[in-house]
Amino acid sequence: MKKYKKIIILGGSGSGKSTLANRISIYFNCPVYHLDNLFLNPDWNPKDKDKWEEVSKEFLLKDTAVVEGNYTSALQVRINWADLNVITRTGVNWNELNVLSRNGVNWNDISVLARTG
Repeated sequence: MKKYKKIIILGGSGSGKSTLANRISIYFNCPVYHLDNLFLNPDWNPKDKDKWEEVSKEFLLKDTAVVEGNYTSALQVRINWADLNVITRTGVNWNELNVLSRNGVNWNDISVLARTG
């Protein structure tokens, strides 16, 4: 990784944060941290917020990493850590289609939904 070594990616649900983070991680050969994996329990319920600081140390101590996710209550710490902030912006319809797709809805079914309305 050249100029930027600590990257955070923010954006709405389904806007491509995870995909972009994974691609940057592969390109620069650096670790990627998905905040959903760090801040949520396996049942998707949030971990106690008082543990978020401890969990954040996993990436805050790294010299090189990509971190994606919103979690505004832990945002300032990440902004202070990062040397590049990326915000993904996509249309609401695109976000909704991505959320449906990653939850098992077939793209052919989605295109029918989009046409019917």
